[in-house]
Amino acid sequence: MNANQMKTILANEHIESICLELSTQGNDKDDYKEAYKDLVYRYQWMIGKVNDFLNHLHIEREEADQFQNVLEKELEQLADENKKLKYQCNHDKLTGVFSRSRIIEAIEEEFILASKKGDSLALVMLDLDDFKIINDQFGHLEGDRILEEIGCVLKENVRQSDMVGRYGGDEFFILMPGASKNEVKSILDRVIKNIGRIQLGDGAQSYQVTVSSGYCICDHREYHSFQELIQKADRGLLKAKQDGKNRVFNEEVYDFAYEEGVML
Repeated sequence: MNANQMKTILANEHIESICLELSTQGNDKDDYKEAYKDLVYRYQWMIGKVNDFLNHLHIEREEADQFQNVLEKELEQLADENKKLKYQCNHDKLTGVFSRSRIIEAIEEEFILASKKGDSLALVMLDLDDFKIINDQFGHLEGDRILEEIGCVLKENVRQSDMVGRYGGDEFFILMPGASKNEVKSILDRVIKNIGRIQLGDGAQSYQVTVSSGYCICDHREYHSFQELIQKADRGLLKAKQDGKNRVFNEEVYDFAYEEGVML
């Protein structure tokens, strides 16, 4: 109902009450004049009250609209801040990949999902070889730069459905839902070759960046928890380190190695 409709209804109600009064009185013209004056007065009074009410309502409406606009802006700002905070909690600040807590959470989630569907699930654990030597010889800032570049290489060379996380220090996870052994080997081949292209040193003092990896592909008849998946990949990584580094083990079985950037 708009303002004019409200005024009309209220006016009609008062006119009807005056007409009812006139019908009970005589037909004296003075009576009609007085009644008419009273009608005009009461109508004007009523219109004034309606206008006052509508003005007050309009002011309250404007205040409500202003408050709503302020509230919406604050909610948008809060949503943006929450989004940034969530990203910071879920991502490693240096490398930009998932944080330790988020990647482990993802491993557990994907393990449960793969177990229900009977799908394969591959987990790669990758570690930078001789990272201490890099830090000691080139400095910790250069070591941080290498980790940052490795994070970029990992993100750029995995599938869209894969997840990359930093487990700690110079260790990384690649979680690969539905991946076959050939897909794992193909992705690791790209990753390891691109990591080997990272430039370290100023030319006069160069260093070849290499990584060792262990991986496993989930067989739900043998794996009963996501922790077992992590342990198998970790054992593969340990064997790769013990066997000479710059190589890949499928669980505890040798898979392939590199020499001067060529797969052996």
